[in-house]
Amino acid sequence: MFFTDYVHGTISEVVAGSAGISSSSTIKTVASGLSYPFDPAVDANGDVFVTNQGDGTVREILAVNGSIPPSSMIQFVAGGFNQPSFLTIDGNNNIFVSDSRNGAVKEILALNGSIPPSPSIITVATGFNGSVGLATDAAEDLIIANAAYNEIDEYLAINGSLPGSPQMIQLTGAFNEPSDVALSGNGNIFVLDTGNNRLVEFDRADPPSLTFASTNVGTTSADSPQMVTLVNSGNLNLTFPIPTSGTNPSISSNFTLDSGGASDCPFLKSGATAEILPFSFISGCRTKNCRHSEPPHADYPRQPGHQGGAVRNHRPTSNNAPGFASAGEIQRRQ
Repeated sequence: MFFTDYVHGTISEVVAGSAGISSSSTIKTVASGLSYPFDPAVDANGDVFVTNQGDGTVREILAVNGSIPPSSMIQFVAGGFNQPSFLTIDGNNNIFVSDSRNGAVKEILALNGSIPPSPSIITVATGFNGSVGLATDAAEDLIIANAAYNEIDEYLAINGSLPGSPQMIQLTGAFNEPSDVALSGNGNIFVLDTGNNRLVEFDRADPPSLTFASTNVGTTSADSPQMVTLVNSGNLNLTFPIPTSGTNPSISSNFTLDSGGASDCPFLKSGATAEILPFSFISGCRTKNCRHSEPPHADYPRQPGHQGGAVRNHRPTSNNAPGFASAGEIQRRQ
């Protein structure tokens, strides 16, 4: 793990041991002589990139055999920024920089997986008020923590790169100055919600669970119904195929579909017409538990790059692919 000492112009590394990072981990300085370094990020080669606010540049600390040596070499990457703050590196080694005083996010373009001596720099988003936190996911979508507007925005990539005018969607949440964002290895999004003094997780990898109150036979639990949401968070439409038999989604025995929600989720039978959930579209549906002791589940047939599952929220890792979550307003009745 690397961190900056903004005032003293250094970057330090917390060295992980065999059990990871602990209170006894060694801390060593790997770079000095920088001018107000702000945010470090590490690429696939172990090189460390950092925004240097004092001179409006991005610098690179070169790794040797995947690690930073004691006498590291620091080289210039790109300049012309006005108080650059957060940065992130995508899977192709493109660098995204929050150009704070210009209210923009800019991309330093890699060539064949590395930054060339005189890289091209393009503006990918504008209209920000100050610095924004940055992260990219496995599909190379750009996720932005926009503290000034209390938003988390996601700019959708196409075929692994951001187009000239990318589609933007907002991730819901009652944020108060969200200052930074990061992704876990399985694609869950973590937001530093500064004004609320909390860390918020958007769980895209794990299916949520539902818990109902104890219920007497012949009655409906007091906390029914419970709503979950159907979301296509990818960048292509998601088609629900027609089943050869049964239904899509399949409903466990003793369960029925309740269409009383604000909008219906797809529910197909043999001979029906396939339904499409547009990308960046949110829907809802309900399932009712009738005299059954277990909560219901809805499984969609698996498609390439997808996972079926009980009320599952999933973003595929393949580029240019739809994501989905099976959904329902679920009611328990004993």
